[in-house]
Amino acid sequence: MPGLDILMQMVKKQKGKHYRLVHLDSGNVTAKKLKGYEFVRGSDPEVVGTVLARDHKGPDGIIRMGNLGLARTSEEQYQKNRAKVRERTDRKLRALKRSYQEAGENIKRKLGSHHRDFKIIHREED
Repeated sequence: MPGLDILMQMVKKQKGKHYRLVHLDSGNVTAKKLKGYEFVRGSDPEVVGTVLARDHKGPDGIIRMGNLGLARTSEEQYQKNRAKVRERTDRKLRALKRSYQEAGENIKRKLGSHHRDFKIIHREED
């Protein structure tokens, strides 16, 4: 979405803040607020005097582009959320690999003496 990228470049980004566009449906807004995001308003210093404050301010004062709202959080909170997502993804991937290995061992047991014909596709390396 090159148009949104151009609009995001107009934000006078403050040091130590992370900005993103958020869908403005109620469940997503609540989830982002719980993660520490707050919505940028037309009176905030990073958008005052830009085309965003002039043309993209909603009736509630939030900077919006269609059904997207501009939100910000501190860089440290953003990094903390990213680390949590990375750790959760790694944990799921390890569990998936473990289940494939267990399934392979079960197949070998069922094959009995013919397990030499069974080829391992993936072997976990530590």
